[in-house]
Amino acid sequence: MNQTQDTLIRGISEYEDGFGNRIICGSDNVSIHLRNDSHDNRVQIGSDSIGGELIIHLRGNANDVVIEENCVFPSRSVIMMNGGDLRIADECTFGTGLLIMVSGYSSIAIGKDCMFSYDVNLLAGDGHPIYDLESGEVINLEGINTDECFGGSIEIGEHVWLGLGARVMGGINKTVIGNGSIIGANSLVKGSFPNNAIIAGVPAKIVRKNIAWGRQTCGMGDMKSVCNGYTEFTV
Repeated sequence: MNQTQDTLIRGISEYEDGFGNRIICGSDNVSIHLRNDSHDNRVQIGSDSIGGELIIHLRGNANDVVIEENCVFPSRSVIMMNGGDLRIADECTFGTGLLIMVSGYSSIAIGKDCMFSYDVNLLAGDGHPIYDLESGEVINLEGINTDECFGGSIEIGEHVWLGLGARVMGGINKTVIGNGSIIGANSLVKGSFPNNAIIAGVPAKIVRKNIAWGRQTCGMGDMKSVCNGYTEFTV
């Protein structure tokens, strides 16, 4: 059996081949593993991002990855499969243990200034087919010509804080987390949630509304005086 090999792309600001794959990378410490039978993939990474090491695995075709400016990844792996779409906006920060998986025509969009703690997982798309035993049909491919196929997608708003060990899953209906919200530690999140809410539990639910949060460390300076800077995310 022939085994398909990867092309490792590292330390190159621009890459293009005859199969429609194009990579523009303004940051160091990025390793991209491109499967040799893949085509029409796009990767664009802004300047002043990464920080540690970012590893991107591209499987399948027509994957589209955009990471904007001033994002921080300590040492990470992003896995794209079969037409996945990943968008990460400016000034997002990620803790160690991050896993992002986008498969089967699904997508993940992360708004600007989001803060991810350690061991956070984002999983859009089931990755493998599920069959109905009577009909033999694949039941998790509903909406194959829409944005909701193969298990659905994830949309995270701006200035969202994801706590330690949070898991966010796509579904047949898109999972949406509103601006300014907080995901509690070890929560399992699936569904649609509003702006400025604390969301926690397994499965996650809203435990408090009408909140805002800041990046400053508790106990360092006047907490109350900076609150107004975060109320812009309130509905």
